[in-house]
Amino acid sequence: MKGADEARKIRLRAAEALLPAFAWVLGGQAWRLAVGSLAHATLTPWLVVGVAAVFLPVLAAPSLTRHHTAPRAAAGAALVLGGLRLTAALVGPALAGAYGWLGLAAFALYLALWPAACPSRRQAGHALMLGLSLQLVDRILTATLDLAWRPGWWAMVSALLLTAPALIVARDGLRAEPGEPRRSPLPLAMPLVLLACSVAVSHPTRLSEPLGLSLPTTFWVMALSIVVGMAVAGLTDQFLKSLAARSRTRPARLRAAYQAWRTTLTVIAVVGLLSGAQWALRAAVVVGPTVVAINLAALLRARPIGRDRLIGGVLPLLSWWLTIALAAQSNDHFWPAAVALALLYGYATVSLLNQERVDPTHERVEHWTLLGHALLLVVAAWPALARVAPPAAHVLAGDRLTVAVVDAAGTPRSVARRLAAVSAARPDLVMLLGDRRGSGLRFDDSAWWLSRSLGLTVRLQSRGDLALLARVAPLETSVVGANAMAGLWPLSGDNGLAAAVLDAPERESTTIEQVLPSLAPWPRRLLAGRVADGTPPPPGYDDLLAGEPCELVLWGAGGVAANVVARPELGVVCVEVVVEP
Repeated sequence: MKGADEARKIRLRAAEALLPAFAWVLGGQAWRLAVGSLAHATLTPWLVVGVAAVFLPVLAAPSLTRHHTAPRAAAGAALVLGGLRLTAALVGPALAGAYGWLGLAAFALYLALWPAACPSRRQAGHALMLGLSLQLVDRILTATLDLAWRPGWWAMVSALLLTAPALIVARDGLRAEPGEPRRSPLPLAMPLVLLACSVAVSHPTRLSEPLGLSLPTTFWVMALSIVVGMAVAGLTDQFLKSLAARSRTRPARLRAAYQAWRTTLTVIAVVGLLSGAQWALRAAVVVGPTVVAINLAALLRARPIGRDRLIGGVLPLLSWWLTIALAAQSNDHFWPAAVALALLYGYATVSLLNQERVDPTHERVEHWTLLGHALLLVVAAWPALARVAPPAAHVLAGDRLTVAVVDAAGTPRSVARRLAAVSAARPDLVMLLGDRRGSGLRFDDSAWWLSRSLGLTVRLQSRGDLALLARVAPLETSVVGANAMAGLWPLSGDNGLAAAVLDAPERESTTIEQVLPSLAPWPRRLLAGRVADGTPPPPGYDDLLAGEPCELVLWGAGGVAANVVARPELGVVCVEVVVEP
């Protein structure tokens, strides 16, 4: 009997330590899906009202806390979140959009209940930082393309394995002992934390280009910043607690030093996100997790701000509404994250005026959860350290190559279907074009996932919407204007293949004329992409698609012909190309 009780206590402590982290990962997925669906939407009054209605469950948090106790109510909300994710995994991409909004509603309710359920303020902060680590692990292992958009059994099984731990710990959390709910302003701040983290702390493809780093290096930088930020925030929290324990001596200088430290880090992060300078943004990314954690620590130990105690979930509801409005404007901008961090700092500053005297003997951290941060470092190091550039002597072997032309612009579901179709074709050369701005699925995510899925070397157009991916690294690449890029690959013998991808959907575009001279010196040439309807091939080029109507074109010259043409999805063309020796 005693052994059973001990095992039950261990399961409950594991649920307390891990449930917030797993819920953060599942909630982060729902957040990305929901915000991505707004990328192409026009913000009409009806849409604004509808988005606000998603967060109405937050208003039920005070009632659920009173009738079911905070720990059990929070575990129930997490169980609903996990159940929604499980259902979406079983059905497939058809439910991805629905999971985004329904899951976000359940996640918002969980974050409204969770602060009142925390048995330990320090454990709560530690669990949140663990959630940031696991979320980045999720992004790296899935090659930044969310599983919810992917068709096929592999994506379903992977999603089930990811959801199972959340369901297990949520079920154990339902058995938690009732306790006195903790009053905290944290429900006001959690939407801001989610926005700041999704934009500036845990979105590698958004950060890679402005940081001037490759995506694997960005993974590593972000992983280090999260782990180091957790450690620094923990030391800072210990310092603050020691001040609270010695409050009778009024150590004004130490308190001023703490406030200066917190303010300096926040200013660095906010200014870095607002500045266009690369070095400033790098500084903001490095200190961002520390800023989030330190300001959350202040909120975790504070009483409710203002009238939050009286009006229940109304202020958290407005906070969610503000956050989703900012997120809809954050497509390629960092200022919404800067606004979120500034508001978070303001909440924390006011909260410190109402600081509770926390007894350090009642604070508990499950140190075994540090394994989650170690996992992040290992996973982030894998793509950063495993990059080996193919030797220049390697060639695109054979006289038959599979070439895929892919339009990666559109709704996330349609783009994910196109990527899956290309992956099934196993092409030797992929000519990718899309839309970095205004798209629910970022162009960088598509390019990175294809390169990892097919083992291709990727060359992205800097600050553009074009990419070339191939089995071997190109001898050289060049950007031709703003709407075209070209690459050169060696073939067997002394042969070589020059290929260019272009985006020229308007008839008055001069892109085709600009790119032709860059391909002219090479005997075998390919030209693909978007062009205006009815545009004929340039002189010397043949239409490899045999003149069939298509939203994409593929032209060849110099002994390049098409053997088999396939269109597995709208926006995808796969062609077996025959190259003369």
